[in-house]
Order: sequence, then structure tokens, then C-alpha cells
Amino acid sequence: MPREWTLPLTITTPLSMNDRSHWRIKAKHVKAVREAAAKAADDADIPELAAFTVELHYAPRDKRRRDPENLIATLKPFVDGLIDAGVAPDDCPPYYRTTVPVIDPPGRVRGHLYAIVRELPVDPGAQYPVQDDGATDDPWTHVPSALNARVRARQVDP
Repeated sequence: MPREWTLPLTITTPLSMNDRSHWRIKAKHVKAVREAAAKAADDADIPELAAFTVELHYAPRDKRRRDPENLIATLKPFVDGLIDAGVAPDDCPPYYRTTVPVIDPPGRVRGHLYAIVRELPVDPGAQYPVQDDGATDDPWTHVPSALNARVRARQVDP
């Protein structure tokens, strides 16, 4: 049975895809989310997982309509923080599967963010299997073998 962990976030205002703030201000907020995620993962003692997914939840402070896809701006640094904490080697397939964030009904607390980290069963036929052929200098080792052959054929035959 897959394991799951609920991680509360100390940040009350999520990042938004519609945010047009200065890059330095945005970077400060992204760093705060990333560090909060890494700390929450460490506090929850999440071990290294073969594959995982994150379901980000936001309970806003009022009943205005919200677009869940805007929360992707918060989800990405959150997942990066989990990678920083050693939850998985990388945040690309087959280690991580993206989900759409969830908008919960308004809460009593001014903005409440939490995430559910779920372990996924290992899928031997993952979308992008990592190839371990010993060629560490090969830039195409992360690409599926069929695509790898087509790309190399184009490089050789102009």
C-alpha cells in the first residue's frame, strides 16, 4: 500500500502565475516556498522514494473564484524543495508525476496551504525510463531509446 504524508506550509499566500512582481521579490518568495517544503519533508522524515506525486491544497480566506492552475507557481518550488530534501533524485518522469492543485473551501485561517505527498508504485514501463548504459558523457541518456536513435540519425545524416 502506498504511503502518504501531509505537509503543512507556513506560507499563507501562494505564488500565482499571474504575479507580475519584480524578479528579486519573486525569487525571495520562491526561495521561501522551496525552503519550507524541504523543512517540512525533513520534519516528516520522508524517505527517498522511487516515484511520488504531490497534491497541493489551498484554502483561501474568502469565497472568490480561484483558478487552480495558478497554484502551479507554488507547486513547482514546493517539489524542488522536496528534491532538495532528498525525497527523490529528480522531479522529472519517472520519479514525479504532476497533479493539478486543489482549491479547498475557504477556511477560518487567513490562507492555508498544505500538500499531500504520495508514494507511487514503481512503473517498469514509465514514460521516460532512465537508461543506465554506463555512458555518463552521453547527453541523450535521459531520452527514450527510440527517440535517442532518431535524434542521433538526424545528427549523422544531414
